[in-house]
Amino acid sequence: MAINLKWKQLFIGILVLDAIGLQAAIPKKIKYKTSFNNCPSQAAGKFAMRALKTFEEKNSLYEVKSDIRKNFLRNKYFIKSYSIEVDPIENILNISLKCPKPLLRVVLMNSEAKGEFESVLVEDGDLFDPTYETLLVGEKKISSTLPTLAINKESLTDINRAEISRIIMALGSSNFDKIGEVIYDKDNALTIILSHNRKPVSVFMGKGNYHRKARKLSRLLSYVEENNKQPTVINLVNLKKVVVKFAHKK
Repeated sequence: MAINLKWKQLFIGILVLDAIGLQAAIPKKIKYKTSFNNCPSQAAGKFAMRALKTFEEKNSLYEVKSDIRKNFLRNKYFIKSYSIEVDPIENILNISLKCPKPLLRVVLMNSEAKGEFESVLVEDGDLFDPTYETLLVGEKKISSTLPTLAINKESLTDINRAEISRIIMALGSSNFDKIGEVIYDKDNALTIILSHNRKPVSVFMGKGNYHRKARKLSRLLSYVEENNKQPTVINLVNLKKVVVKFAHKK
Protein backbone atom coordinates (compact mmCIF):
# COMPACT_ATOMS: atom_id res chain seq x y z
CA MET A 1 0.00 0.00 0.00
CA ALA A 2 2.83 2.41 0.90
CA ILE A 3 4.62 1.47 -2.33
CA ASN A 4 1.51 2.25 -4.40
CA LEU A 5 1.24 5.66 -2.70
CA LYS A 6 4.85 6.48 -3.55
CA TRP A 7 4.31 5.49 -7.18
CA LYS A 8 1.17 7.63 -7.31
CA GLN A 9 3.03 10.65 -5.88
CA LEU A 10 5.86 10.12 -8.36
CA PHE A 11 3.39 9.89 -11.26
CA ILE A 12 1.67 13.13 -10.16
CA GLY A 13 5.07 14.84 -9.89
CA ILE A 14 5.94 13.81 -13.44
CA LEU A 15 2.64 15.18 -14.71
CA VAL A 16 3.26 18.50 -12.94
CA LEU A 17 6.77 18.76 -14.41
CA ASP A 18 5.43 17.95 -17.87
CA ALA A 19 2.80 20.65 -17.53
CA ILE A 20 5.42 23.22 -16.46
CA GLY A 21 7.68 22.22 -19.35
CA LEU A 22 4.82 22.44 -21.83
CA GLN A 23 3.87 25.91 -20.56
CA ALA A 24 7.47 27.09 -20.88
CA ALA A 25 7.67 25.70 -24.41
CA ILE A 26 4.70 27.79 -25.57
CA PRO A 27 6.13 31.15 -26.71
CA LYS A 28 4.56 34.27 -25.31
CA LYS A 29 3.23 36.90 -27.68
CA ILE A 30 6.06 39.34 -28.23
CA LYS A 31 5.31 42.98 -27.45
CA TYR A 32 7.13 45.88 -29.00
CA LYS A 33 8.01 49.51 -28.39
CA THR A 34 8.94 51.88 -31.19
CA SER A 35 10.63 55.24 -31.48
CA PHE A 36 10.46 56.75 -34.97
CA ASN A 37 12.12 60.09 -34.13
CA ASN A 38 12.19 62.21 -37.32
CA CYS A 39 11.14 59.38 -39.66
CA PRO A 40 7.87 59.40 -41.61
CA SER A 41 5.55 57.17 -39.59
CA GLN A 42 4.11 55.39 -42.60
CA ALA A 43 7.47 54.11 -43.84
CA ALA A 44 8.96 53.56 -40.36
CA GLY A 45 5.88 51.60 -39.29
CA LYS A 46 6.28 49.17 -42.20
CA PHE A 47 9.97 48.73 -41.36
CA ALA A 48 9.15 48.04 -37.70
CA MET A 49 6.37 45.55 -38.49
CA ARG A 50 8.67 43.69 -40.89
CA ALA A 51 11.31 43.43 -38.16
CA LEU A 52 8.72 42.27 -35.61
CA LYS A 53 7.31 39.62 -37.95
CA THR A 54 10.78 38.27 -38.72
CA PHE A 55 11.63 38.10 -35.03
CA GLU A 56 8.40 36.26 -34.22
CA GLU A 57 9.11 33.72 -36.94
CA LYS A 58 12.84 33.22 -36.35
CA ASN A 59 13.25 34.30 -32.70
CA SER A 60 16.65 35.72 -33.65
CA LEU A 61 17.96 39.28 -33.84
CA TYR A 62 20.63 38.02 -36.24
CA GLU A 63 17.91 36.90 -38.66
CA VAL A 64 16.13 40.25 -38.30
CA LYS A 65 19.27 42.20 -39.18
CA SER A 66 20.11 39.76 -41.97
CA ASP A 67 16.66 40.32 -43.50
CA ILE A 68 17.14 44.10 -43.29
CA ARG A 69 20.53 43.87 -45.00
CA LYS A 70 19.64 41.35 -47.71
CA ASN A 71 16.46 43.14 -48.75
CA PHE A 72 17.87 46.67 -48.56
CA LEU A 73 15.10 47.68 -46.14
CA ARG A 74 16.97 50.74 -44.87
CA ASN A 75 16.94 52.33 -48.31
CA LYS A 76 13.41 51.16 -49.06
CA TYR A 77 12.01 52.79 -45.92
CA PHE A 78 14.38 55.80 -45.72
CA ILE A 79 16.17 54.64 -42.55
CA LYS A 80 19.54 56.19 -41.71
CA SER A 81 20.23 54.07 -38.63
CA TYR A 82 18.35 51.68 -36.40
CA SER A 83 18.60 49.92 -33.06
CA ILE A 84 16.69 46.69 -32.38
CA GLU A 85 17.03 45.07 -28.97
CA VAL A 86 15.03 42.45 -27.12
CA ASP A 87 14.14 42.50 -23.42
CA PRO A 88 13.78 38.78 -22.55
CA ILE A 89 12.29 39.46 -19.12
CA GLU A 90 9.51 41.76 -20.31
CA ASN A 91 9.35 39.97 -23.68
CA ILE A 92 9.56 43.31 -25.52
CA LEU A 93 11.24 44.13 -28.82
CA ASN A 94 12.55 47.70 -28.72
CA ILE A 95 12.87 49.35 -32.13
CA SER A 96 14.44 52.81 -32.53
CA LEU A 97 14.77 54.41 -35.95
CA LYS A 98 16.42 57.56 -37.28
CA CYS A 99 16.09 59.11 -40.72
CA PRO A 100 18.34 61.66 -42.46
CA LYS A 101 17.48 65.32 -42.74
CA PRO A 102 16.14 66.11 -46.23
CA LEU A 103 17.90 69.06 -47.87
CA LEU A 104 17.08 69.61 -51.54
CA ARG A 105 14.81 68.41 -54.31
CA VAL A 106 17.13 67.31 -57.09
CA VAL A 107 16.02 68.57 -60.50
CA LEU A 108 18.07 67.15 -63.35
CA MET A 109 18.59 69.69 -66.10
CA ASN A 110 18.92 68.82 -69.78
CA SER A 111 20.57 70.69 -72.64
CA GLU A 112 17.40 72.74 -73.15
CA ALA A 113 17.50 73.98 -69.53
CA LYS A 114 14.41 71.96 -68.70
CA GLY A 115 14.34 69.99 -65.49
CA GLU A 116 12.61 67.00 -63.99
CA PHE A 117 12.19 66.31 -60.26
CA GLU A 118 14.27 63.21 -59.77
CA SER A 119 15.10 62.62 -56.11
CA VAL A 120 15.72 64.10 -52.66
CA LEU A 121 19.24 64.92 -51.48
CA VAL A 122 19.70 64.21 -47.77
CA GLU A 123 22.28 65.29 -45.20
CA ASP A 124 24.80 62.52 -45.83
CA GLY A 125 24.79 63.01 -49.61
CA ASP A 126 22.50 60.08 -50.42
CA LEU A 127 19.61 60.33 -52.85
CA PHE A 128 16.15 59.21 -51.78
CA ASP A 129 12.99 58.62 -53.77
CA PRO A 130 10.75 61.73 -54.04
CA THR A 131 8.19 59.86 -51.91
CA TYR A 132 10.35 60.72 -48.89
CA GLU A 133 9.53 64.41 -49.18
CA THR A 134 5.85 63.66 -49.89
CA LEU A 135 5.55 61.59 -46.71
CA LEU A 136 7.36 64.17 -44.55
CA VAL A 137 5.22 67.04 -45.82
CA GLY A 138 2.04 64.99 -45.46
CA GLU A 139 2.88 64.12 -41.84
CA LYS A 140 4.04 67.70 -41.16
CA LYS A 141 7.53 66.53 -40.27
CA ILE A 142 8.73 69.37 -42.51
CA SER A 143 6.77 72.59 -42.91
CA SER A 144 6.92 72.99 -46.69
CA THR A 145 8.40 71.60 -49.88
CA LEU A 146 12.18 71.59 -50.11
CA PRO A 147 14.31 74.07 -52.06
CA THR A 148 15.56 72.77 -55.40
CA LEU A 149 18.98 71.74 -56.63
CA ALA A 150 19.30 72.31 -60.39
CA ILE A 151 22.10 70.14 -61.70
CA ASN A 152 22.90 68.10 -64.80
CA LYS A 153 23.14 64.34 -64.56
CA GLU A 154 26.88 64.21 -65.24
CA SER A 155 27.60 66.48 -62.28
CA LEU A 156 25.52 64.46 -59.83
CA THR A 157 28.50 62.42 -58.61
CA ASP A 158 28.97 61.01 -55.11
CA ILE A 159 31.65 63.63 -54.40
CA ASN A 160 29.54 66.58 -55.56
CA ARG A 161 26.47 65.36 -53.70
CA ALA A 162 28.44 65.05 -50.47
CA GLU A 163 30.00 68.50 -51.01
CA ILE A 164 26.66 70.20 -51.64
CA SER A 165 25.17 68.50 -48.58
CA ARG A 166 28.02 69.77 -46.39
CA ILE A 167 27.48 73.31 -47.69
CA ILE A 168 23.78 73.30 -46.82
CA MET A 169 24.45 71.80 -43.39
CA ALA A 170 27.22 74.35 -42.73
CA LEU A 171 24.77 77.21 -43.30
CA GLY A 172 22.88 76.10 -40.20
CA SER A 173 19.20 75.54 -39.48
CA SER A 174 18.55 79.29 -39.01
CA ASN A 175 19.42 79.94 -42.67
CA PHE A 176 17.92 76.81 -44.19
CA ASP A 177 14.46 78.34 -44.68
CA LYS A 178 16.05 81.20 -46.65
CA ILE A 179 17.29 78.89 -49.40
CA GLY A 180 15.15 79.03 -52.53
CA GLU A 181 17.33 77.30 -55.09
CA VAL A 182 20.82 75.88 -55.48
CA ILE A 183 22.33 75.82 -58.97
CA TYR A 184 25.33 73.68 -59.89
CA ASP A 185 26.18 74.61 -63.46
CA LYS A 186 28.02 72.70 -66.19
CA ASP A 187 31.27 74.48 -65.25
CA ASN A 188 31.00 73.11 -61.68
CA ALA A 189 30.31 76.57 -60.23
CA LEU A 190 27.76 76.89 -57.44
CA THR A 191 25.13 79.59 -57.02
CA ILE A 192 22.60 79.84 -54.19
CA ILE A 193 19.43 81.91 -54.42
CA LEU A 194 18.28 83.06 -51.00
CA SER A 195 15.23 84.94 -49.83
CA HIS A 196 15.91 87.73 -47.33
CA ASN A 197 12.94 89.83 -46.22
CA ARG A 198 11.06 88.20 -49.11
CA LYS A 199 13.52 89.59 -51.63
CA PRO A 200 15.97 87.48 -53.68
CA VAL A 201 19.68 87.42 -52.92
CA SER A 202 22.08 85.86 -55.43
CA VAL A 203 25.05 84.18 -53.78
CA PHE A 204 27.89 83.26 -56.13
CA MET A 205 30.03 80.56 -54.54
CA GLY A 206 32.19 79.72 -57.56
CA LYS A 207 34.32 76.57 -57.36
CA GLY A 208 35.94 74.88 -54.39
CA ASN A 209 36.51 75.89 -50.73
CA TYR A 210 32.79 75.44 -50.25
CA HIS A 211 32.86 74.70 -46.55
CA ARG A 212 34.84 77.87 -45.77
CA LYS A 213 32.58 79.86 -48.08
CA ALA A 214 29.47 78.48 -46.39
CA ARG A 215 30.76 79.55 -42.96
CA LYS A 216 31.61 82.98 -44.34
CA LEU A 217 28.14 83.25 -45.84
CA SER A 218 26.55 82.27 -42.53
CA ARG A 219 28.44 85.08 -40.75
CA LEU A 220 27.45 87.57 -43.47
CA LEU A 221 23.79 86.64 -43.15
CA SER A 222 23.96 87.13 -39.38
CA TYR A 223 25.51 90.56 -39.94
CA VAL A 224 22.84 91.76 -42.40
CA GLU A 225 20.12 90.43 -40.12
CA GLU A 226 21.47 92.23 -37.06
CA ASN A 227 22.06 95.49 -38.97
CA ASN A 228 18.83 95.44 -40.95
CA LYS A 229 20.65 95.38 -44.29
CA GLN A 230 19.22 94.14 -47.58
CA PRO A 231 21.84 92.50 -49.81
CA THR A 232 21.08 91.77 -53.44
CA VAL A 233 24.33 90.04 -54.42
CA ILE A 234 26.97 88.24 -52.37
CA ASN A 235 30.06 87.20 -54.31
CA LEU A 236 32.20 84.59 -52.54
CA VAL A 237 34.07 83.35 -55.60
CA ASN A 238 37.30 84.78 -54.19
CA LEU A 239 37.43 84.50 -50.40
CA LYS A 240 40.18 87.12 -50.28
CA LYS A 241 37.89 89.65 -51.92
CA VAL A 242 34.27 89.11 -50.89
CA VAL A 243 31.87 91.52 -52.60
CA VAL A 244 28.43 92.38 -51.18
CA LYS A 245 25.98 94.63 -52.99
CA PHE A 246 23.12 96.16 -51.05
CA ALA A 247 19.77 97.45 -52.21
CA HIS A 248 19.47 101.24 -52.38
CA LYS A 249 17.19 102.70 -49.73
CA LYS A 250 14.32 104.69 -51.12
